[in-house]
Amino acid sequence: MASTGKDEADENWQQRYTALAHEFDLLKHRFDTPQAELKLAIFDQLPMPVWACDRDCRIVFWNAAASRLYGFSAEEAIGSDFVHLFVNEPEREKACADCADIIDNNKPIKNMAEDRDKHGNTRKLVTQCFAIYNVDGHAGLQVEISYEVQDIDRLKQDLERIQEDYRRAEKEKIALQRQLLEETQKRGFRAISTVVETVRNSITSRKAEITKTALLKGADKEMIEEARAKLKAEIQRLNAWEQDMTTRVGEQTTIDGLKRLIEEIQRDETFDV
Repeated sequence: MASTGKDEADENWQQRYTALAHEFDLLKHRFDTPQAELKLAIFDQLPMPVWACDRDCRIVFWNAAASRLYGFSAEEAIGSDFVHLFVNEPEREKACADCADIIDNNKPIKNMAEDRDKHGNTRKLVTQCFAIYNVDGHAGLQVEISYEVQDIDRLKQDLERIQEDYRRAEKEKIALQRQLLEETQKRGFRAISTVVETVRNSITSRKAEITKTALLKGADKEMIEEARAKLKAEIQRLNAWEQDMTTRVGEQTTIDGLKRLIEEIQRDETFDV
Protein backbone atom coordinates (compact mmCIF):
# COMPACT_ATOMS: atom_id res chain seq x y z
CA MET A 1 0.00 0.00 0.00
CA ALA A 2 1.39 3.40 -0.92
CA SER A 3 2.15 5.62 2.03
CA THR A 4 -0.06 8.61 2.61
CA GLY A 5 1.16 12.15 3.13
CA LYS A 6 0.46 11.79 6.85
CA ASP A 7 2.50 8.59 7.05
CA GLU A 8 5.43 10.30 5.32
CA ALA A 9 5.16 13.26 7.65
CA ASP A 10 5.10 10.97 10.68
CA GLU A 11 8.10 9.04 9.36
CA ASN A 12 10.02 12.25 8.65
CA TRP A 13 9.19 13.52 12.10
CA GLN A 14 10.31 10.26 13.70
CA GLN A 15 13.63 10.37 11.88
CA ARG A 16 14.12 14.00 12.78
CA TYR A 17 13.12 13.42 16.37
CA THR A 18 15.46 10.44 16.72
CA ALA A 19 18.37 12.49 15.38
CA LEU A 20 17.54 15.46 17.57
CA ALA A 21 17.09 13.33 20.70
CA HIS A 22 20.46 11.71 20.00
CA GLU A 23 22.01 15.16 19.58
CA PHE A 24 20.47 16.27 22.85
CA ASP A 25 21.85 13.18 24.59
CA LEU A 26 25.34 14.24 23.51
CA LEU A 27 24.98 17.82 24.68
CA LYS A 28 26.48 17.21 28.11
CA HIS A 29 29.74 16.17 26.50
CA ARG A 30 29.85 18.95 23.91
CA PHE A 31 29.26 22.16 25.82
CA ASP A 32 32.47 24.04 26.42
CA THR A 33 31.50 26.90 28.76
CA PRO A 34 30.88 26.82 32.53
CA GLN A 35 27.55 28.63 32.01
CA ALA A 36 26.25 25.95 29.66
CA GLU A 37 27.49 23.18 31.92
CA LEU A 38 25.66 24.78 34.81
CA LYS A 39 22.43 24.94 32.79
CA LEU A 40 22.73 21.31 31.76
CA ALA A 41 23.37 20.25 35.36
CA ILE A 42 19.81 21.38 36.10
CA PHE A 43 18.44 18.33 34.31
CA ASP A 44 20.05 15.85 36.65
CA GLN A 45 20.37 17.80 39.91
CA LEU A 46 17.37 20.03 40.49
CA PRO A 47 14.34 18.53 42.22
CA MET A 48 11.86 20.85 40.51
CA PRO A 49 10.14 20.01 37.19
CA VAL A 50 12.42 20.45 34.15
CA TRP A 51 11.66 19.65 30.55
CA ALA A 52 13.01 20.64 27.13
CA CYS A 53 11.61 20.84 23.61
CA ASP A 54 12.77 21.68 20.12
CA ARG A 55 11.61 24.60 17.99
CA ASP A 56 8.56 22.63 16.87
CA CYS A 57 7.46 22.28 20.50
CA ARG A 58 8.25 18.55 20.58
CA ILE A 59 9.41 17.43 24.03
CA VAL A 60 12.87 15.82 24.03
CA PHE A 61 13.59 15.78 27.76
CA TRP A 62 11.31 15.20 30.76
CA ASN A 63 12.59 14.69 34.30
CA ALA A 64 10.99 12.79 37.19
CA ALA A 65 9.76 15.96 38.90
CA ALA A 66 7.94 16.94 35.69
CA SER A 67 6.21 13.56 35.79
CA ARG A 68 5.13 14.19 39.37
CA LEU A 69 3.81 17.64 38.50
CA TYR A 70 1.94 16.85 35.29
CA GLY A 71 1.18 13.14 35.75
CA PHE A 72 2.71 12.17 32.39
CA SER A 73 5.56 9.67 32.37
CA ALA A 74 8.69 10.38 30.34
CA GLU A 75 7.52 7.80 27.80
CA GLU A 76 4.21 9.65 27.42
CA ALA A 77 5.73 13.12 27.28
CA ILE A 78 8.82 12.72 25.10
CA GLY A 79 7.91 13.17 21.45
CA SER A 80 4.66 14.94 22.29
CA ASP A 81 3.81 18.53 21.45
CA PHE A 82 3.93 20.26 24.83
CA VAL A 83 1.42 22.87 23.67
CA HIS A 84 -1.28 20.23 23.21
CA LEU A 85 -0.07 18.05 26.08
CA PHE A 86 -0.62 20.47 28.95
CA VAL A 87 -1.05 24.10 27.80
CA ASN A 88 -4.60 25.45 28.09
CA GLU A 89 -6.12 26.30 24.70
CA PRO A 90 -6.22 30.12 25.07
CA GLU A 91 -2.45 30.12 25.72
CA ARG A 92 -1.33 27.71 23.00
CA GLU A 93 -0.59 30.20 20.23
CA LYS A 94 1.46 32.38 22.55
CA ALA A 95 3.31 29.34 23.93
CA CYS A 96 4.37 28.36 20.40
CA ALA A 97 5.51 31.90 19.60
CA ASP A 98 7.44 32.13 22.87
CA CYS A 99 9.20 28.84 22.16
CA ALA A 100 10.39 30.08 18.75
CA ASP A 101 11.46 33.43 20.22
CA ILE A 102 13.42 31.77 23.01
CA ILE A 103 15.33 29.48 20.65
CA ASP A 104 15.77 31.86 17.68
CA ASN A 105 16.78 34.90 19.73
CA ASN A 106 18.20 33.25 22.85
CA LYS A 107 15.63 35.21 24.83
CA PRO A 108 14.91 33.99 28.38
CA ILE A 109 11.30 34.37 29.52
CA LYS A 110 9.81 34.29 33.01
CA ASN A 111 6.10 33.75 33.15
CA MET A 112 3.06 32.86 35.23
CA ALA A 113 1.21 29.90 33.78
CA GLU A 114 -1.86 27.82 34.49
CA ASP A 115 -1.12 24.45 32.87
CA ARG A 116 -3.32 21.38 32.80
CA ASP A 117 -2.09 18.06 34.19
CA LYS A 118 -2.96 14.57 32.94
CA HIS A 119 -6.10 14.47 35.07
CA GLY A 120 -7.37 17.84 33.92
CA ASN A 121 -6.36 19.70 37.09
CA THR A 122 -5.02 23.24 36.79
CA ARG A 123 -1.46 23.77 37.99
CA LYS A 124 -0.54 27.35 38.83
CA LEU A 125 3.13 27.77 37.99
CA VAL A 126 5.95 30.26 37.87
CA THR A 127 8.09 29.26 34.88
CA GLN A 128 11.57 30.15 33.68
CA CYS A 129 12.41 29.34 30.05
CA PHE A 130 15.75 29.66 28.26
CA ALA A 131 17.59 28.20 25.27
CA ILE A 132 20.61 25.92 25.12
CA TYR A 133 22.76 25.11 22.10
CA ASN A 134 25.62 22.78 21.31
CA VAL A 135 29.09 24.12 20.54
CA ASP A 136 28.23 24.46 16.84
CA GLY A 137 25.23 26.61 17.63
CA HIS A 138 22.85 23.92 16.39
CA ALA A 139 20.21 21.73 18.04
CA GLY A 140 18.72 24.66 19.89
CA LEU A 141 16.26 23.62 22.59
CA GLN A 142 13.92 25.43 24.94
CA VAL A 143 14.36 24.45 28.57
CA GLU A 144 11.63 25.20 31.09
CA ILE A 145 11.92 25.03 34.86
CA SER A 146 8.63 25.18 36.74
CA TYR A 147 7.86 26.17 40.32
CA GLU A 148 4.37 25.43 41.53
CA VAL A 149 2.87 28.46 43.29
CA GLN A 150 1.97 26.42 46.34
CA ASP A 151 5.60 25.27 46.50
CA ILE A 152 6.73 28.90 46.41
CA ASP A 153 4.33 29.74 49.23
CA ARG A 154 5.72 26.83 51.21
CA LEU A 155 9.27 27.98 50.49
CA LYS A 156 8.34 31.47 51.67
CA GLN A 157 6.97 30.01 54.89
CA ASP A 158 10.14 27.95 55.31
CA LEU A 159 12.21 31.07 54.69
CA GLU A 160 10.20 33.01 57.26
CA ARG A 161 10.77 30.23 59.79
CA ILE A 162 14.48 30.19 59.02
CA GLN A 163 14.66 33.97 59.37
CA GLU A 164 12.78 33.79 62.68
CA ASP A 165 15.14 31.06 63.91
CA TYR A 166 18.08 33.22 62.84
CA ARG A 167 16.72 36.27 64.65
CA ARG A 168 16.11 34.19 67.77
CA ALA A 169 19.62 32.72 67.57
CA GLU A 170 21.06 36.21 67.13
CA LYS A 171 19.18 37.42 70.21
CA GLU A 172 20.44 34.45 72.20
CA LYS A 173 23.96 35.08 70.92
CA ILE A 174 23.81 38.76 71.89
CA ALA A 175 22.41 37.88 75.32
CA LEU A 176 25.19 35.33 75.86
CA GLN A 177 27.85 37.80 74.72
CA ARG A 178 26.43 40.40 77.10
CA GLN A 179 26.46 37.87 79.92
CA LEU A 180 30.05 36.87 79.17
CA LEU A 181 31.04 40.53 78.97
CA GLU A 182 29.45 41.25 82.33
CA GLU A 183 31.14 38.23 83.91
CA THR A 184 34.49 39.29 82.49
CA GLN A 185 33.93 42.84 83.76
CA LYS A 186 33.29 41.42 87.21
CA ARG A 187 36.61 39.58 86.95
CA GLY A 188 38.24 42.89 86.06
CA PHE A 189 36.69 44.65 89.05
CA ARG A 190 37.79 41.79 91.33
CA ALA A 191 41.34 42.07 89.96
CA ILE A 192 41.32 45.78 90.77
CA SER A 193 39.97 45.09 94.25
CA THR A 194 42.71 42.52 94.84
CA VAL A 195 45.43 45.03 93.95
CA VAL A 196 43.81 47.81 96.01
CA GLU A 197 43.33 45.56 99.02
CA THR A 198 46.93 44.35 98.86
CA VAL A 199 48.31 47.89 98.61
CA ARG A 200 46.03 49.22 101.38
CA ASN A 201 47.09 46.38 103.68
CA SER A 202 50.70 47.25 102.95
CA ILE A 203 50.06 50.95 103.67
CA THR A 204 48.22 50.12 106.91
CA SER A 205 51.09 47.93 108.00
CA ARG A 206 53.68 50.62 107.26
CA LYS A 207 51.55 53.25 108.95
CA ALA A 208 51.48 51.11 112.08
CA GLU A 209 55.27 50.78 111.94
CA ILE A 210 55.63 54.57 111.62
CA THR A 211 53.30 55.13 114.59
CA LYS A 212 55.26 52.61 116.63
CA THR A 213 58.53 54.29 115.72
CA ALA A 214 57.14 57.74 116.62
CA LEU A 215 56.41 56.53 120.16
CA LEU A 216 60.02 55.57 120.72
CA LYS A 217 62.09 57.90 122.82
CA GLY A 218 64.33 60.08 120.69
CA ALA A 219 62.52 59.34 117.43
CA ASP A 220 63.40 61.53 114.44
CA LYS A 221 60.20 63.53 114.02
CA GLU A 222 61.25 64.95 110.64
CA MET A 223 61.85 61.46 109.22
CA ILE A 224 58.50 60.26 110.58
CA GLU A 225 56.63 63.17 108.98
CA GLU A 226 58.38 62.48 105.69
CA ALA A 227 57.33 58.81 105.84
CA ARG A 228 53.76 59.77 106.65
CA ALA A 229 53.72 62.21 103.68
CA LYS A 230 54.93 59.40 101.39
CA LEU A 231 52.17 57.11 102.62
CA LYS A 232 49.58 59.84 102.07
CA ALA A 233 50.84 60.41 98.51
CA GLU A 234 50.75 56.65 97.87
CA ILE A 235 47.14 56.49 99.09
CA GLN A 236 46.20 59.31 96.70
CA ARG A 237 48.01 57.54 93.85
CA LEU A 238 46.23 54.29 94.72
CA ASN A 239 42.83 56.03 94.70
CA ALA A 240 43.58 57.60 91.31
CA TRP A 241 44.78 54.25 89.91
CA GLU A 242 41.66 52.48 91.21
CA GLN A 243 39.38 55.09 89.65
CA ASP A 244 41.21 54.96 86.31
CA MET A 245 41.22 51.16 86.11
CA THR A 246 37.56 50.94 87.16
CA THR A 247 36.64 53.38 84.39
CA ARG A 248 38.67 51.47 81.81
CA VAL A 249 37.10 48.15 82.77
CA GLY A 250 33.60 49.67 82.70
CA GLU A 251 34.14 51.26 79.28
CA GLN A 252 35.64 48.15 77.65
CA THR A 253 33.12 46.63 75.22
CA THR A 254 34.89 43.45 74.10
CA ILE A 255 35.72 40.31 76.03
CA ASP A 256 39.20 40.09 74.48
CA GLY A 257 39.86 43.70 75.42
CA LEU A 258 38.79 43.00 79.00
CA LYS A 259 41.00 39.92 79.20
CA ARG A 260 44.02 41.98 78.09
CA LEU A 261 43.15 44.68 80.62
CA ILE A 262 42.83 42.11 83.44
CA GLU A 263 46.27 40.76 82.56
CA GLU A 264 47.60 44.33 82.65
CA ILE A 265 46.07 44.88 86.11
CA GLN A 266 47.48 41.60 87.42
CA ARG A 267 50.98 42.46 86.12
CA ASP A 268 50.84 46.07 87.33
CA GLU A 269 53.98 47.12 89.27
CA THR A 270 52.91 50.67 90.06
CA PHE A 271 52.97 50.00 93.80
CA ASP A 272 55.82 48.56 95.80
CA VAL A 273 54.19 46.05 98.10
